[in-house]
Amino acid sequence: MNNIDFTVLISTYWNDDEERLKKALSSIYNNTIKPKEIILIIDGDIKGESMKVVNEFKKRKDFISYKLTKNIGLAQALNFGLKKVTTEWVARADADDINLSYRFEKQINFLKENNKIDLFGSAIKEISDDGYFIRSTPLTENEIIKYAKKRNPFNHMTVMFRLNKILEVGGYPDLLKMQDYALWAKLISKKIRVKNMSEVLVHVSGGSNLIRRRGGLNYVMSEIKLQYYLYRNNIKKLHNALFDCFQRSIIFLLPSYFRKIIYEKFLR
Repeated sequence: MNNIDFTVLISTYWNDDEERLKKALSSIYNNTIKPKEIILIIDGDIKGESMKVVNEFKKRKDFISYKLTKNIGLAQALNFGLKKVTTEWVARADADDINLSYRFEKQINFLKENNKIDLFGSAIKEISDDGYFIRSTPLTENEIIKYAKKRNPFNHMTVMFRLNKILEVGGYPDLLKMQDYALWAKLISKKIRVKNMSEVLVHVSGGSNLIRRRGGLNYVMSEIKLQYYLYRNNIKKLHNALFDCFQRSIIFLLPSYFRKIIYEKFLR
């Protein structure tokens, strides 16, 4: 059934939980269609228990890991990994999320039916102590381009993309937690073909701790850079970029309790 080779690219770092890392990697191997290889980038030193998990998976011939000498951040870690990929297609996955057993089968079948596209993703189920939330994304190319003016049009941990299209634009921009959105802006400006699936294919770990970390001056600086990317790549007009930058920067500077309310009510 699978005549489309692809690589799953993951990055892990110190703060990742070893049990979630193990479950995330196992969920890839439990898929009905397996990737040609899994490339794991170890972004600097990680906990001993996490390294034990990595060493267990290294016994598999299709599992490849690279340990970086220091933590360089997700964008640069992924760019390092992209240079190691040998397949036409790359599937992104995160070190603490669960890929449903039919994720890659669904995506390969979708790709066969839409063989002109270069980038696509799916919906996710975000699970926390408070319950769960389905984060859907716009489906068609026109909807994605319109949606990108205000929000990230893809769930990063679900996407598959043609490797050469990513390398042509220089890979992920180095923005804290916003590197994927900035990359999509660059790709959309180059008129690549995009689409999304409506199905939930990944279960994502969410909750208050995640929202609490999404704040502070570092996020404000990333937001400024992101809005500049969106403007420079003709995703939005300058006055819209400035307004959205101001509005979102205020949110990042709010106490975590208020950020949680705003995120759950308006930003999901």
